[in-house]
Amino acid sequence: MKSPLATHAIWAAVAAGAFAGGWAVNRSSPETTAKSDKVNVNVSGGGASALGSSSSNNLKAPGAEGGAAAAGSLAAGFGGQRSATVLLADYLAADDAVERNALFAQLLLGVDADNAAEIYESLQGKLTGFEGGRDMNLFFQAWGKVDGAAAIAAATEGEGGGRGPGRGRGFNIGGVLAGWASTDPEAAKEWIAASDSDEKQFWTMGLVNGLAGTDPNAAADYVFELAAAEQARAAEGGEEQERRGGPWGRGGDMTQRYMEIVADAQLKNGVSAASSWASTLPDGDLKSAAFDQIAENFVSTDLEGAKAWIAEHATSDYAQRAVREVAEQLGRDDPQTALAWADTLPDTAKASVMSETVGRWTRDDPQAASTYVQGMASDAPGRDNAVQSLANALIFERDGEKRDPEAAAIWASTINDEEMRTETLTNAARSWMREDAAAAAEWLPTSGLNAEQQAAVIESANQRGPGGDFGRGRGPGGR
Repeated sequence: MKSPLATHAIWAAVAAGAFAGGWAVNRSSPETTAKSDKVNVNVSGGGASALGSSSSNNLKAPGAEGGAAAAGSLAAGFGGQRSATVLLADYLAADDAVERNALFAQLLLGVDADNAAEIYESLQGKLTGFEGGRDMNLFFQAWGKVDGAAAIAAATEGEGGGRGPGRGRGFNIGGVLAGWASTDPEAAKEWIAASDSDEKQFWTMGLVNGLAGTDPNAAADYVFELAAAEQARAAEGGEEQERRGGPWGRGGDMTQRYMEIVADAQLKNGVSAASSWASTLPDGDLKSAAFDQIAENFVSTDLEGAKAWIAEHATSDYAQRAVREVAEQLGRDDPQTALAWADTLPDTAKASVMSETVGRWTRDDPQAASTYVQGMASDAPGRDNAVQSLANALIFERDGEKRDPEAAAIWASTINDEEMRTETLTNAARSWMREDAAAAAEWLPTSGLNAEQQAAVIESANQRGPGGDFGRGRGPGGR
C-alpha cells in the first residue's frame, strides 16, 4: 500500500553500516592515532590474530600488481593493524564487493576528529554511482558522530560546490545529522533549527533517524515538538510554507514520515513493545502514522496478532490506516477472508476494509469482485465504499490494464451517498470522455450529474483532449 520511497528507503543505505557492527573492535590508544596515516584499527576476525604486526607486513600497497594487493587483504584475514592510508587505498582498489564493504567498514571504525577531513579529501572524486553515494553518506555519518560541526561544514560546502555524490538531495547533510544526533542531539537540533533551506525537512529525516537509533522516546518527543511548531506557523498564516515538503511529505507534512522512522526504531524492541508504545501516543495523525508503520511489520510476522491488535482500536480514527494495512495483507491471497474480517469490525473500519479489499480484488479478478458486490444488500454497511472502490479500479488504469469507464459509471450510479456518488460519477465521466467522447456525451445527460457538473466534465475533456493531453485545447474527438 505504501510507496517504496517511504520514508525509510531513503535511508536503506544506512543498513550497510551494520556490516561494521559485526566486528569486535579494539581501538588503539590516543597516542597512536594522532595522525591519519598512523591510525591503526584493530579488528579481530574468526582467524588467527595478527594484532602485533605492522600493516606493511600484511598488505601490499596497490600499484603495478593491480587488484592483487586488494585481493591479498582478505587472504590476510581481518586481524592485522592497518593504517588509514592503507585501508583507504585497498578499499578504492578492491573489485570484490564483499571485500570492498569490509575494508570500508574498517575505515569507518577508525574515523576520528583528527583524520576525518583528510580521509574526506582523499575520497573526493573517487566515489561514483549509487554505491559511491551510499559510502559517502556512511562516511559522513561516521564523521558526524565524532565531530558534527566540522562534518556539517564539509557537507554543506559540498552541497553548494558540487563536490561529492549525493549533491542536490542532501544525502550527505542528512548523513551527518544522523551521526551527530546519535552523540550530540542538541547541537544537531540547533543547527537544523537555524537552517532556512528548502531541503530542511528532508535533512531532518537524517536527524530523526540518528536520534531514534539511540533514544526512540526522545525522538518521538522531538517529532511532536516539530509538529506543534508547524501547527503554530500554520495558525499564523504559514500554510504555504508548510506545503513546501514536495514529494517527501503527505501534503507537505513530514512529521508523519518522521514518526514512521521512530516506530521502526521501536520495532527493534519487538512488535509487542512497539504496539504498546504506539497505544500510549496522543491521538492524531502522528499516532496514525506510528500505527500504520507497526501494522505493516506486524502483518508480515503475525497476521492473527495484527488483526487482534487492530480490532481493539478499530473504532478510532488513528487506527484506520493500520486497518487498511491489515486488509491489504489479507486481501492479497484471500479477499473473501478479508471481507469476512470486515464483518467483525465497527462500521467505519468495515468501510476501510471493504474499500481496500474490493479495489485490489477488482484489479486481480474483476468478475469475482463484481459478483460479490452485486450480492450485497443495497443498504449494507460498507457497500458504498466497496462500490466506489470497484468503480475506481475500473476508471483508473494500473499496470497496463484496460479501463472500463462505462461499467464504472453504471456501478457509480448505485452509490447511496450523494457526495460519494457524484465524485465517482464525475471521475467515470471524465475517463469515459477520454476513451469514447461520443458515447460519453450521449450518456452524460442521463448520468444523474446536474448541468453544472456535466459542464465541468466537458470543460475538463476540452482541456485534456483525447489520450489525456492536457492544455492543448483539443475537444472530445477533435484536433
